[in-house]
Amino acid sequence: MEWLSDEERERHARFVFQQDRESYLAAHAMLRLALGGYRGPFSVGVHGKPFLAEGPEVSLSHTRGAVAVAISTSMPVGVDVENVERSNDWRKLLGRVLSPAEIAALRALPEIDQQPRFYEFWTLKEAWSKALALGLHADFPSLNSLQPNLTLQLCPIDPPYRLALAAFGEEVEVRVGRFGWKGIVGSPPSA
Repeated sequence: MEWLSDEERERHARFVFQQDRESYLAAHAMLRLALGGYRGPFSVGVHGKPFLAEGPEVSLSHTRGAVAVAISTSMPVGVDVENVERSNDWRKLLGRVLSPAEIAALRALPEIDQQPRFYEFWTLKEAWSKALALGLHADFPSLNSLQPNLTLQLCPIDPPYRLALAAFGEEVEVRVGRFGWKGIVGSPPSA
């Protein structure tokens, strides 16, 4: 883990569960692999968004079992990945996360489809907030992800995960790939 910064090592050590530490480590290894030739220290913005002083825009997300990295050389970008089968009571979050239009759209769905759709909305909004470097400090209810003029999109990924990308620009190319890991220790994989 010598390739992590001091700040990253401190954050890694704060995770209570081993699975969360491994996801964090895999996410940072994947980011370094994806950046290829860009070298230099990573810094973290006020609300937690990683950045390079000289390099492309980056966004990073991880949850147990999935990691996502977004890189853009020309525009702000944000990415989020979530497990739609999480066991928490997502209904308690409706008013704090969704706009009135999203709540209405969610409630119009059959009960079995509501939890996955809630996490789709949440994933889109978190990607948007990361693109703006706001993290969890965004005013989520004020963003209606159903508006057609936003550059937000869900990307294909294996169930039970949802992956969302936010990019502010005219043309956005999305490539989704796989990166496997088994208990990463030591150094990140090389390209």
